Amino acid sequence: MLKEEYPVRLLCQILDCAPSSYYYRSTKEDDLLLREEIERIAMEFPRYGYRRMTAELRRRGYAVNHKRALRIMREENLLVQVRGYLKTTLSNHHLGKYPNLIKDIQIVRPNQVWCGDITYIPLKREYAYSAVLMDVFTRSIRGWEISGSLDEQLTSICGEADKDVEGGSIQDARRRIGYFLEVVYMHKRVLSALGYLTPKEFEQRWRKRANEVERDGQV
Repeated sequence: MLKEEYPVRLLCQILDCAPSSYYYRSTKEDDLLLREEIERIAMEFPRYGYRRMTAELRRRGYAVNHKRALRIMREENLLVQVRGYLKTTLSNHHLGKYPNLIKDIQIVRPNQVWCGDITYIPLKREYAYSAVLMDVFTRSIRGWEISGSLDEQLTSICGEADKDVEGGSIQDARRRIGYFLEVVYMHKRVLSALGYLTPKEFEQRWRKRANEVERDGQV
């Protein structure tokens, strides 16, 4: 067998899995530790479904599949509940509509295409609105702004969120949304579209590979 010829740690590195995946043996104690870790992750990322939960557990060295994570999340009542939303887009109007300018463009690198979006944030007595600019390829945040009104000034300020911010003022929302976008989203929250990496990790890996290819081409 391979393990008799090569170190287990080297094989795990090649297969991109944690060494704990090989040594893992299912026990009641392991199950308890896993439940506690799932609860910690759910507290930090309350919007995680079972697939992203599974990916995060694997990042932390746990040998677990989707079915097991789903079962535990269901038993602990940690599955994400679908919430209502406030409509911020009105498509049925008589004004002109812009064509999709990137419909036939293959997006293959950072900063090739940016996109913008607006979402609402429920506060105690009002709604705040968040405008965000995102790099389409890396899903990285390039700019953002918070406003108490949904007007063109909001989106113009945004150039060069999480909805769990209920309560407080617009200033409080700005502080918390800023922390979420710049710290949690960019550096901690994994995205399925990026292979369950964070935007920062994905962009760093892409740039590292691009630099390696460029160096190889110059040799």
